[in-house]
Amino acid sequence: GVAPRVTAGVSGRTYPHRTLLDSEGKYWLDWSQRGSQIAFRLQVRTAGYVGFGFSPTGAMASADIVVGGVAHGRPYLQVSAFCDAKYLQQQGNCCWATC
Repeated sequence: GVAPRVTAGVSGRTYPHRTLLDSEGKYWLDWSQRGSQIAFRLQVRTAGYVGFGFSPTGAMASADIVVGGVAHGRPYLQVSAFCDAKYLQQQGNCCWATC
């Protein structure tokens, strides 16, 4: 379901669009657009890792995927080939990629 609300991120960016991606209320996607750029923020309740991807067909084959989690108390992101690791950034308990 869609629950529109404006939320602020680490960088002060606001995310006016929000949708629930699972039936248990544990995986939320927020996004915003500025010109030709779009930013996504995931809020996921998990004891493991989380994945997020883009695919022209909806299948995992040939998808651009980001996997993130927390290891040793620090967040991390692992990205597929579409995004060079030099674009990964971290501030506090948040990390993000600019691709």
